[in-house]
Amino acid sequence: MNAAQLIIEKFGGQSTLAGLLGKGQTTVYHWTKTGVIPAKWRTILLKLARERDIELSSEDFDIDFTKDTSDNLDVIPDDSSELLPKASHYGELPLNGFFLSAAVVDGKRIFSERSLATAFGIKGGGAYWSRKKTTINNSAVLPEYLSANYLSEFITKELREKLNSAVDYISTSGMRSRGVDATILADICDVYVTAKRTFDTRGIINENINIVAKNAYDMIKGFAKVGIIALVDEVTGYDKIREKTVLQQFLEKFLLEEKGKLIPSYPDEFFESIFRMKNFTWKNINTGRKPQWMGHVINDVVYSRIAPKVLDLLRSKNPAIKNIETGKKYRKHKHTEFIDVNYGHPKLQEHLNFVVLLARASGYNWNAFKKLIDRSLPKYHKDGSIAPELGFSDID
Repeated sequence: MNAAQLIIEKFGGQSTLAGLLGKGQTTVYHWTKTGVIPAKWRTILLKLARERDIELSSEDFDIDFTKDTSDNLDVIPDDSSELLPKASHYGELPLNGFFLSAAVVDGKRIFSERSLATAFGIKGGGAYWSRKKTTINNSAVLPEYLSANYLSEFITKELREKLNSAVDYISTSGMRSRGVDATILADICDVYVTAKRTFDTRGIINENINIVAKNAYDMIKGFAKVGIIALVDEVTGYDKIREKTVLQQFLEKFLLEEKGKLIPSYPDEFFESIFRMKNFTWKNINTGRKPQWMGHVINDVVYSRIAPKVLDLLRSKNPAIKNIETGKKYRKHKHTEFIDVNYGHPKLQEHLNFVVLLARASGYNWNAFKKLIDRSLPKYHKDGSIAPELGFSDID
């Protein structure tokens, strides 16, 4: 059984699927013979599957179960699969009408070799599979989409090495697959484009290269304006680990574009907790204004930890101004005036309540408190990554 047959059976057979697509049965029958469903039908079939609650994923289009497993080295369930790395993320990357199966394996972005062959419109022939069978080290045989002898002179040594370093892995659907480094897609496309240009110059007519070169050129246009790594991260969901989009949405809701009203935000219990840990009492504090070091403490335990970039954005919205007479810097407004009332202030209160709980859990011991908060609410670097505790010697 091949990929096309497997998918067609999920829909109830050739005639049923043909009816759903509004096509003749001969079209679907042709898919069963070639084993490949054209890329333009993938999105349509996935949508139909969702509407009818049929279990179908993008990876199903690349599975090819053949009777002779030596003829299918891209997807093979075997005993050695347990030793292979597993894909953590998977997605389908559309490029100008083509769809490539993308995965992230041990942090490495890869494309399935079979999906590349499908996109280029190439299926390995008998000579190709014969070389696969007779070669002990299968990785030494170039993938089917670059296996034609007339392409050999256009494949650089560097590209050949990368192609021979294909990754065997277990897909998110549990099948053994093989893929290549996603960053070499442009180099693969360049092989076809260069070959066609050279053949045209030499007056050589090759219909196969004309078709594949056009597909390759269309792919180049598809990713020309965006880095391939970012594209793969997006379709596989790998970018969600960095939470860039989520962070941006949070910051937009948490902060105000312009200064708002001053709302009492910090409860007395918060200040009492800090004072106790710093060996101060209310009687020790100057009437009215809090001690200057309290601002550093708030930046440390609140704004530097509530979310990435919050402190930097607050400082940019509420910059320090230098007093001409004294030379000292001060801020004209309170940071809380730039925090959204409906979303930001409730989030701030949640954070402050947790800080108070940590103070209690530490027995109001500053050093113990810092260890607890560093473990449970670590600070953020300016780029949004988690930062190690730097200390605050200026307030000790």
